[in-house]
Amino acid sequence: MAVSLHSHEHAPVVLQASYVPAFMKERIQALSAKLKARHDQEGLPYGSVVEPQIDDARPGPRSSFNLTSALHHVSGAMAFTFECSHGSLSERSPKALVSHAQILDIQLILYEEMLGFALDNRLLWILPEAKEGSD
Repeated sequence: MAVSLHSHEHAPVVLQASYVPAFMKERIQALSAKLKARHDQEGLPYGSVVEPQIDDARPGPRSSFNLTSALHHVSGAMAFTFECSHGSLSERSPKALVSHAQILDIQLILYEEMLGFALDNRLLWILPEAKEGSD
């Protein structure tokens, strides 16, 4: 996996990479669903689980080929962006959504779920000639 860590003033959320294979988007969605369930269990906020979409049908910058997309294409890794609440105050958010302790919990849960997902859902790229030699 390759994760790009960002922060914003809203609830944490996993963002889909653009211009990656549909099966990879489905894996990212499955990880996001696991994270949401875990956040619900721990009483922490989480945004919505994003459905995979066709990239050319998505308007705006969300459908751009960006660093996260490039990370997938150069490595084959499951690449996504994790937007975490940063706990700051603004005119739009006069009250912090999360505390510093909750930010730490959110980040640690992310890493724990990523590692568990990787162990439970390993995607092995096996060359055809390697399959033949394993008989």
